[in-house]
This record gives sequence, structure tokens and C-alpha cells, in this order.
Amino acid sequence: MTDLIETYTEEIELGLKHLDYSYKKAQKLSTNSKELDVEELEVWESFVARFSRLTDVFIAKYIRLKILETDPGYRGTLRDYLDMAEKQSIISSADHWMQVRELRNKAAHEYTRDDLSKVFSDVLKHPKLKVLPEVNRCLKNIGNHPKYKSLKILCIS
Repeated sequence: MTDLIETYTEEIELGLKHLDYSYKKAQKLSTNSKELDVEELEVWESFVARFSRLTDVFIAKYIRLKILETDPGYRGTLRDYLDMAEKQSIISSADHWMQVRELRNKAAHEYTRDDLSKVFSDVLKHPKLKVLPEVNRCLKNIGNHPKYKSLKILCIS
């Protein structure tokens, strides 16, 4: 399990860097999808895809594995895993991460131009949900593995 935790941690760390890169490009663009040209739309779609992928790896893979590492027989819904992660101080708020998951689901399933504008606006505001600092805090708490003790926090400003 430790090897898998390390693999997910590396995926998350790389995902944070990619998301930060896309965020810096996307924040300069309009959130109105009707005003975007093809290249700008591609920047937005990249940002939303990276946000979705990062939250998937963190919530669906990393959190589940961290819980199963401490309780191999644990079974439950995604909400149950998030509640357990909060109890174990892996995350600070299960409610916060359910909001992130709902935003991810919304981003992954909106297809009309009007819906995309709302998704772009909501996802662009996601740093207010403190997604990146929270993920980084979790990574820093992995334990005593020397490779991860000095992870830098990527702050999206």
C-alpha cells in the first residue's frame, strides 16, 4: 500500500503543478464561453480537466487508500470515506471536499455553452474553497518519508 500512496502522492504533486499552470492562464480569460475563441476555450477546458483529474486522484484514490491503510476492512460511500478522513485529521472538512466533488461532477457533465460559462466561473473561484492548500497540507502530513517532508505548498493567488 505504501508504494501506491507514493504513486498517488507523486500524481497529486504533478497535478498541482499542472493545475497551477492552467489556472494562471485561465484567470486572464473571460468566463463567458460565448466570448472565447478556440484557443481560449482550449485553455479553459484544460484547466477544468486538470481540476477534475486532480480532485479524482485525491478524493477517490488517495483518501480511500489512506483510510484503508489504517482500517483494511473499512467500507462505505464516498461521504463515509471523507467523514473518516476528517476524523483522522487527513482533511479538515468532509463538507468542503463534498463541495469540491460536486463542483468536479458539475464540470465533467456540463455541455452547453451557457452551462460552460457557469462551470468556468465556479471552477475559477475554486481557490476560495481552498482546494490546493488543503491537498498540500494532506501531502505534507503523509508521514516521515523523506521524499515528501519538504513538499512546497503551491499557492494559487
